[in-house]
Amino acid sequence: MSKPSLFQVYLQKFRKFYFEYRTVPTFEASKTIIWVQSKSAVHRFFQQMLDEWYLVKKDGSYYPADRLVSLPLFDSVQAWVPIDVYDPQAMQVNVEEFLVDNPTDTVLLKVKGESMINAWLHEGDIVIVDKSKRAQEWDMVIAFVDSQYTVKRLHKTNETSWELHPDNDDFSIIKPEWSLEIFGVVVGSMRRY
Repeated sequence: MSKPSLFQVYLQKFRKFYFEYRTVPTFEASKTIIWVQSKSAVHRFFQQMLDEWYLVKKDGSYYPADRLVSLPLFDSVQAWVPIDVYDPQAMQVNVEEFLVDNPTDTVLLKVKGESMINAWLHEGDIVIVDKSKRAQEWDMVIAFVDSQYTVKRLHKTNETSWELHPDNDDFSIIKPEWSLEIFGVVVGSMRRY
């Protein structure tokens, strides 16, 4: 594993500040954040961040570029082979852009219950739901059925009837008695360990 460069050490501290406060710090504040005494060192660091597309400058102010908020994505990892977390060849992925296609029509919902456990959705997981996406048969959807919301798979029984199927044999298929509306299609999920 290679030793991180001084720029990478500074960048890691800078990114930590950015993700905590969601703002690009001033030059003066950056001196404290990256532990340097001179304003010229901060200026050189900011210039390198501009050069490497971590920041953009507009009307005299600095703003985060996509690369600042992206995370490294490595091709694969095996349990016995160490990876170099400072590998400059690692592709950068903005998690929000990876998971969200339509930000203005996307919501996050916390999963409750175990009815979708065989689809690898556990209690407490977060599902990413696109309200603009048209639901197709067997899509995982958030549905408003008989005055309650649920997450299930959508199944068409005939030209006009739909059912909601769980991904757990311990739960029953839901056949709407009065109404069924699709709130949105599940396009991804997240879990913290």
